[in-house]
Amino acid sequence: LHMSRVLDHIAAEIGRSRIVAPGDVAGRALSPLGQTAPATCLFRPQSATELGSILRLCQREGQTVMTVGGATGLAGGLTPEHGEWLISLEAMRGIEVDADNRIAIVEAGAPLEAVHAAAEAAGLSFPLDLGARGSAQIGGLISTNAGGEKALRFGMMRDQVLGLEVVLANGRTLDMMNTMIKNNTGYDLKHLFIGAEGTLGVVTRAVLRLRPALPQRHTGFVALSGFDAALRLRAAVEAAVGNDLTAFEVMWPGFYDVVADAHDGSLPVARGAGIYVLFEVESGAGTDADAFVAQMMPVVDAEIAQDIALARSVGERNAMWSMRNDIQAMIRAFMPPVAYDISVPTAQMGRFVETVERAVSRAWPQARMTAFGHMGDNNLHLAVTLGPQTPEHKHALNLLIYGEVERLGGSISAEHGLGADKRDYLPFSRNAGEIDAMRQLKTLFDPGHILNRGKVLPDANST
Repeated sequence: LHMSRVLDHIAAEIGRSRIVAPGDVAGRALSPLGQTAPATCLFRPQSATELGSILRLCQREGQTVMTVGGATGLAGGLTPEHGEWLISLEAMRGIEVDADNRIAIVEAGAPLEAVHAAAEAAGLSFPLDLGARGSAQIGGLISTNAGGEKALRFGMMRDQVLGLEVVLANGRTLDMMNTMIKNNTGYDLKHLFIGAEGTLGVVTRAVLRLRPALPQRHTGFVALSGFDAALRLRAAVEAAVGNDLTAFEVMWPGFYDVVADAHDGSLPVARGAGIYVLFEVESGAGTDADAFVAQMMPVVDAEIAQDIALARSVGERNAMWSMRNDIQAMIRAFMPPVAYDISVPTAQMGRFVETVERAVSRAWPQARMTAFGHMGDNNLHLAVTLGPQTPEHKHALNLLIYGEVERLGGSISAEHGLGADKRDYLPFSRNAGEIDAMRQLKTLFDPGHILNRGKVLPDANST
């Protein structure tokens, strides 16, 4: 009855049409892995002012909330644990492009694909890209500091954001909508909210940096003997194209075989190699397909590659990327999957995969594991299936893998965030002083702990 009165107060301020009833919320997707929402309230504000009213009243009553974007996260960031009400910014999808200043002012609910289209219509580009572009929303990408396919050249989401508008837990709007690349005036507060997974405030708008469109795009798919050959290939491609290398994706045989089974028709390169690489070069006018082939000839002549396919059309390019991005095929093949998103030094990636795979096989002889990821920026994704598994098995697997990551000075989360799944393992990547500072920031910005409670930070008693 008490919370019903709170809903009445919220409806009086923002309108009852902005509130979705629990019966209509139940079953809504919360992750690509099949997690769905319980029967709970969902709010669809259309402005920062309306969102501020919701949060102000929720803070006053101690009601926890969770912001739902495109529900493409893979770290349990949308796992309901405290009776949360949900907030969706899907009604806030505005995009304004300022071509002269190379910026876009984007509301948090806009899908990434829509930002790409708006930038391209103005003769520009927004460089961050990933497989879930059609559903992932800008607010979620900022809140998780997403990486994706082009981070090697253009950086992660943090590198694309010039300014932010954020609504705090008390309902106050924090206007940080800077449009300058250079603004050296004290603390750059926007960085506190990028990658904070909605635990410090809710992003409602952003100023995004746009880049010149690059008309020439060339893609290659390569079969190699092993990881050391992939390192040599990267050096050879960089020597040929310099800073034009945009993506350098690596796939172990287990991943390539799974997606090859899922795709009809001919494969870009034959099976049976030790490792596979998909790389892409983007440049201005002047490097046509024939010139690109000529640039790649030294790679073949040096006998680095066992097999190489260079895309001659948009269709061939899309077919290559469709294999790399067919994560659903991998999930089906490794059901139930235990997924990892980690960073380790690039030169150690091959040895890391071998070490972990041996250790997993010793501990769980029936297990299967494969790896793929963004080799150019240290990021590996692992997929493991243990067969029948218990929470204790998964915890033991986490300790095994994160222990090896810690030994190499890596990160237990490269681009997906921590959510609920990784929060208790944060000490593998952050020291006690850092975690204490994070807790102080959480208490400062959200003293009632109503925003995505229990995400990112482990319990104070965790070790």
